[in-house]
Amino acid sequence: MEAGKRNLGSMFQETRRYLVPLFQRRYVWKQEENWEPLWEDVRILAERRLARERYQPHFMGAIVLDLDQLPTGNIETRKVIDGQQRLTTLQLMLAAIRDICEELGESQYHEHFRTLTKNSYPNLSEDDEQVFKVWPTNGDQEAFVKTVAAGSPDKVKIAFDVNTGNQWVWQQIPDAYLYFHKTITEWIEEHKPQYPTQACIDALYFNITNYLYLVVIDLDRSDDAQVIFETLNARGTPLAPSDLVKNFLLHEGSNGLGEEVVLYENYWSPLDEDGDFWQAEIRQGRLTRLRLDIFLQFYLTLMRDQDIRADRLFPTFRDWVRIEDPRSAEQHLDQLLKYARIYQSFWEFNEESRIGVFFDRLQALDTTTLYPCLLGLFHELGDLESREELEACLVVIESFLVRRTVCRLTTKNYNRLFLDLVKYIKKTEPTAASIENFFLLSDSDSSRWPDDEEFGHAWHSEPIYNSLVRARVRMLLEALDKALFTEKTEKVWVPKYLQIEHLMPQSWTGHWPLPESITDTEEATDARDHLVHTIGNLTLLTKKLNPSLSNGPWEKKRPEILKHSAINLNRAFQDENAKNWDEERIRDRTQTLLKLALRIWPHPGEVSQD
Repeated sequence: MEAGKRNLGSMFQETRRYLVPLFQRRYVWKQEENWEPLWEDVRILAERRLARERYQPHFMGAIVLDLDQLPTGNIETRKVIDGQQRLTTLQLMLAAIRDICEELGESQYHEHFRTLTKNSYPNLSEDDEQVFKVWPTNGDQEAFVKTVAAGSPDKVKIAFDVNTGNQWVWQQIPDAYLYFHKTITEWIEEHKPQYPTQACIDALYFNITNYLYLVVIDLDRSDDAQVIFETLNARGTPLAPSDLVKNFLLHEGSNGLGEEVVLYENYWSPLDEDGDFWQAEIRQGRLTRLRLDIFLQFYLTLMRDQDIRADRLFPTFRDWVRIEDPRSAEQHLDQLLKYARIYQSFWEFNEESRIGVFFDRLQALDTTTLYPCLLGLFHELGDLESREELEACLVVIESFLVRRTVCRLTTKNYNRLFLDLVKYIKKTEPTAASIENFFLLSDSDSSRWPDDEEFGHAWHSEPIYNSLVRARVRMLLEALDKALFTEKTEKVWVPKYLQIEHLMPQSWTGHWPLPESITDTEEATDARDHLVHTIGNLTLLTKKLNPSLSNGPWEKKRPEILKHSAINLNRAFQDENAKNWDEERIRDRTQTLLKLALRIWPHPGEVSQD
């Protein structure tokens, strides 16, 4: 290993390529965190040169390079082990200044900056990737070529099918170029009264090529590039666990003859191509993480039968592959991709299918610790022949979760419980009956499956509206509405914009007086205040209909509901018994809805001793 300082002129004026390996992460630098600080460094140096002040070279951090062995006749190439974000950003900035020079008629400086962004070499055509000084990872190559080769901001926008009047393309690479072009153009204009345009451009060129330095670490054949990659982070943006896992597996599967490219294309590129899904930032508790990292945690939990800490995801994955499951890297990549596709399918089921309904309800229940178990179930029962058994398993799991939710039982032990279920399923045949048996084995508050008696008591007594978050109340009402479909009724989709409405309002005193026969009004008031929040007094209405009815009397409220609401949940108010709405009617409706709930979320009864 050799380390030394090099200015950008010596790095980019030479005919050389800096190749970002295909398995590294895509370009992620952003304006506030990265582009602005870089421009600030360049601007300060340039302004000091214009003012003829004394100043020192500026160091921009370190990059790690590994010599790439290529056939004779190819341009000298260095693999970028660390520092790809910085090198890519510098090229985008240089391309922006190059194009500014052409627009301002500074042809000499345009050529100088062109030599910093493109290689001049015999037999190279403009569409040859070896023309580019920096060649990004696979997922960024198209955007990089479109941007650097365009020639102006308008041409960049046209290349990305964006109106030229728009400020941004809303992709990181072209937007970095647009930021630098706009910012540097404005800087030159601001200095025009005092300094000629050529002087400003000269200050930029002189300082970028002579006074901006990188510490360059060149590896030799005895250095382990993988170990170094794992211990370094790109400046300002830490590597995600999935970045490290990808690099590790592709490095393990390569012997230096290009196998990593084949492995990448076959097993990892599908994850990069679906970047909108896998790179989405998902909130879990107080933290926001990439969906791909979340999946890897679930996957590893399933593989190892252990609860995996998010902050130890990569080292745990690496040790598992090297020590506990020393199959080939290709076998691991193949298996990981299969489970990734299973996980992605969770968001792709038709919302009317039983599996789609399950995942919609699971989202409301917010029980993420179940996902490792679901990965295992879908792996075993995901084919069409086993679809009926899979759906039956999901009904069992949903019943367990919903009944515990309504009964207000703790979720604190769910991570341990579902890990035990993972182990249990691996030891037995994964069927609805075996999962039922697992849930019936426990009678503790932390893991028992409430029977019909306990569930019915909670259904009648719990003030559901106050005791559950709104998403879970909606989920219960939507499930009840769905269960009311018959062969004689049209299927009406319950839109998500419907609001939860109290039939007897929370503020009932104005139009809903207590019966005159009541003697203990304080006790009756407390009882009614509790009852209005139970499930029998709740329904779903549109946003406009809800406020217009709100606290109004039932004789006006009921006709409006029947006139405007199309969902099954409100059809029962046509009945003669619903002409009045009081405590008795609420309890009757609660019991009617309970019968539906017992059908949606059944309980099998006694535990099997087999």
